[in-house]
Amino acid sequence: MTGTGDTTLLEQNAALIEEKKQLLEQVESLKAELSELKRLIYGSKRERFIPSDTNSKQLTLPLDEDIPAETPAKVKQTISYQRATIGEKQPQGSSRQVLPAHLPRKEVVLEPEVDTTHMRKIGEEITEELDMTPAKLFVRRYIRPRYVSKEEEFYVANLPARPIEIVPRRRYPRTWIISPYSGG
Repeated sequence: MTGTGDTTLLEQNAALIEEKKQLLEQVESLKAELSELKRLIYGSKRERFIPSDTNSKQLTLPLDEDIPAETPAKVKQTISYQRATIGEKQPQGSSRQVLPAHLPRKEVVLEPEVDTTHMRKIGEEITEELDMTPAKLFVRRYIRPRYVSKEEEFYVANLPARPIEIVPRRRYPRTWIISPYSGG
């Protein structure tokens, strides 16, 4: 009787040892998965990157693995549109709005400091800023012709020194309030 009891105990012991190994493997897998998820949630942005290759020692969740992934056939579409522009086109990279067209403009042409007689003009850089004389607003328009020499060197005049605050907003209301009493 002890022989059959010993074999059942040995079989139960072997089954328990095997179950223990499986549970330890599962615990290690869950610990690794938990640390990966914590790194993704709380880690720095560099650590949150998930590489696209699956050959690394990265753990994967077996979600919907039995369903084959079907990739839809790529269809090329040609899309075209027309865009209507109204008024002057604002230069790219400028965040300022275009100044109103009804304001009078005073044009100031600034030539480069080099001799431009043997150069050809290839364009202009136009900078507009709001300015005023007492009780009169106008736009000062600086036109700076661009020249290119025969050696393919470009020349453009520098803008004159301007105040840091391009539109001195505080000066206008003060002028409008004081000017009726100043006699001018």
